[in-house]
This record gives sequence, C-alpha cells and structure tokens, in this order.
Amino acid sequence: MEKNVIALLIFVFTYILIAARRFRVLHIGRPAGAMLGAAMMVFFGVLTVDGAYRIIDLNTIVLLFGMMVISEYLRLAGFFRGIASIFIKNISSPKKFLTAVVWISGLGSAFLVNDTVCIMMTPIILAFTISSEVDALPFLIALATSSNIGSMGTLTGNPQNMLIGSYGN
Repeated sequence: MEKNVIALLIFVFTYILIAARRFRVLHIGRPAGAMLGAAMMVFFGVLTVDGAYRIIDLNTIVLLFGMMVISEYLRLAGFFRGIASIFIKNISSPKKFLTAVVWISGLGSAFLVNDTVCIMMTPIILAFTISSEVDALPFLIALATSSNIGSMGTLTGNPQNMLIGSYGN
C-alpha cells in the first residue's frame, strides 16, 4: 500500500480515536491518541525514527514548558488568588468585571500561552460569579474569545505562532 494512503488511514484512525473520547466511547486522552498515531506512522514505515525526531520542534516544547513553570510558580505564590480577591473587592458590577476579563485575558495571552491564561483566569471568574450570584458562562466565553484574539499578537501567544516563528525565522 502506498505511504500516502497508509498515512491518511492512520490520521483518520487517530482522529476517530481522539473524537471517541469526547463521546465517552473510549477513554483515551488526546496526547495518548496522538502518541499512538505517531507510533503507528513509524511502525508502518510512513516515517523513519530519525524523521520523527526531526519533526519535533524543541524550541516550542521548551518555551511551552517555561510558560507552564512560570504559571505554576505564580499560582504557588498566590498571585492568582490575590488577583481574584482584588477583583471581588473592587469591581462591583458584572459588566465591569466582564470588561476586565476581556482586557486582562487578551493582553495576558499576548505574552503568555493562551491556554495558560485560560487555566489561570477560570478560578478567578468562578470565584467572582459565585460571590456575585451571576451566570459564569458569558464570562467564560469572553475569556476564551479574548485570549484567542490576544494570542494572535505575538509568537508566544500560542504554539502555532511559535512554530511559524521558529520555521519562518
């Protein structure tokens, strides 16, 4: 069988495997599904082992790891709890809080990975919405949207930008 056909079949299998998790048919995570797909590409000869190693972009992995370390140290230092308490004390209306969420997550995602910003802002949003007795969904949607928009501005905003910057010099 031609390598392109094998690669396509492995891709479709991997995609279905990852999608099945969403429908609770099969309990395998995205990283495990992706690793299985990558291993199958090597096993069936679509890629050589050396070729698989060359595909991995260590600059992006190191940058993502560094961002995660910084975020975890900020969490351990109580930075995010402190920000949440400042919001709860100083922002009285949900409309003002929504505006703050949009600006902070948008600007934060330009300098940190947008996933990190979403993970760190979610507890702040939930603390505010619970104490204010308002629905959290509009705030969470605003967080996701504004962090995606903000992440497009710099190379560190998301892994795709990192790869483009790394390969595009």
